[in-house]
Amino acid sequence: VAPDWAWFRQSLFNRTQTVGGMQVLEKMFREPMTEWMAINERSKIFKYFGGKGLVFPFDRELIGLVEGYLGGAGSPNLFFSLLQAGRKKVLSLVVRDQAYGMMVDGISAVVRMLTGCRDLLDLLERSSKGAENGFIPFYHETQEARQLLAHPSLKGLLQEAGMKGVALPRIANYDILLRRVFSRKLR
Repeated sequence: VAPDWAWFRQSLFNRTQTVGGMQVLEKMFREPMTEWMAINERSKIFKYFGGKGLVFPFDRELIGLVEGYLGGAGSPNLFFSLLQAGRKKVLSLVVRDQAYGMMVDGISAVVRMLTGCRDLLDLLERSSKGAENGFIPFYHETQEARQLLAHPSLKGLLQEAGMKGVALPRIANYDILLRRVFSRKLR
């Protein structure tokens, strides 16, 4: 019989801010490491973050919006994305349907999350200056995140001040970029 991990959600150890973070921590308890090198590496990471007093820059609501948006069904290509976004916009105007607004809010949430990630990466790099061997936890992952944030297709999206006044074709294009092209990397 598999153990019931429901207790874990309210446990002393669980100070995570997101469902994904809780699942990672739960996995650490269910499947503990046995290799000393991996244990030492994880210990360095916990020590690093514990000593820095860094605050996670995202709240549960933002992460929930991003997860909900990215988890939703996206269109297979730009043509269908434009049709779907147009249909949602018309319905929002005619019968006050909220699907278009939810899509725009989802894109806005991803932009806020990506901007927060960029700020967090900057903070990690600044706080690592002068550290032992310039140690940055998750160095390879931070480099992957930097590459994603620097991708030419995302630069325009990250420069948008807000999504409310953005033209429908750009909204459809952003939807394809986020839910199809970069979906796996963003998750």
